[in-house]
Amino acid sequence: IVLTLEQNLRACVPLEAFRAALLVLQRMLSWSQHSGKRLPEAPWRQVWQAVVHSLLHISALLEEEGAAESVRGWLPAVLQHMLVINMVLVHGASFLPQASMQQQFAYEVVRLHKAFGRLFKVGKRHDKSGKVVEALSLVRTIISKTLDKLDDPHGRSHSQAEVMGALRGLQLEVDPKIAASLQNWQLPAENPTYTSFFQSLCRQLIRCYREDDTLWQLTPSAVPSRLPASE
Repeated sequence: IVLTLEQNLRACVPLEAFRAALLVLQRMLSWSQHSGKRLPEAPWRQVWQAVVHSLLHISALLEEEGAAESVRGWLPAVLQHMLVINMVLVHGASFLPQASMQQQFAYEVVRLHKAFGRLFKVGKRHDKSGKVVEALSLVRTIISKTLDKLDDPHGRSHSQAEVMGALRGLQLEVDPKIAASLQNWQLPAENPTYTSFFQSLCRQLIRCYREDDTLWQLTPSAVPSRLPASE
């Protein structure tokens, strides 16, 4: 997942590859949330950073003149990223290995508040449906309330401890629409174009599985770099 999401769309990596990697992650989060079992220990911080990096990378592309027309499928991709981000911000304490990881993720979101502000402007400019702005409402609320709790929020830089302290004191009321969409979220219908991606990924994971229940580190060449072209 991390290896895919850290790729550069400018290098002709198909957007469908990003969406397939996110779907793997969504399946894991959804299973953990509904089964009541916490996810195993893993470098989750790298995963969340990759998700945010991928989202803001798409946002940066869309800021370029005419990019919204050339980057096909950008709107579903942005909304899929935001679904994962909102799932972690709302329910992360219940399915992450430690509840504190949820606040650590929220810290990363606040730290990148200027980039999310640019994404908000991109959404207002290019998304006539208003879905991007709606999906960003929770992130914007967290950022706004956290900055309000800090001394001179738009002036000096603040330490991680100061920001984390502000986050701990937040009392958030999640928008009912977002809460309902997360609670009722169902896996989408199987996309035939993802079949070869998942088959190749599963074969690689099985090959890497060892008797001591660990996985060898996957290399970029180990997973498919592209998916079949959509119909």
